[in-house]
Amino acid sequence: MTDHDDLNIVFAGSVFDATLVKNLLESAGIESFLLDEQMGRLIPSYISAFGAGAVKVAVRPADADESREVLSASRESPPEETGSWECPHCSEAIEAQFGACWSCQTPRPEKKHD
Repeated sequence: MTDHDDLNIVFAGSVFDATLVKNLLESAGIESFLLDEQMGRLIPSYISAFGAGAVKVAVRPADADESREVLSASRESPPEETGSWECPHCSEAIEAQFGACWSCQTPRPEKKHD
């Protein structure tokens, strides 16, 4: 591991949230480190007021900008689909957010592009 002074903190939160952020960054190919993990788990209020932001996720300075971009992109919600679709197999009406028919498990057909 690297010296903590050489790292940039890109996130602070609970041990659960910090672990999710670390996994997200590592899936994007960015090495990250949890700081204060043990103390943040055992006595988070000792690390920060009321335990808020007790566990930090840090990256090397060269990865800081890319890390912030990955985290920012993960917060953006995908566009919501409205309406419903009809199952091509059993003709059941299915709400738009579902990718398969609840009745027969037929996958939602791909949308045709004009």
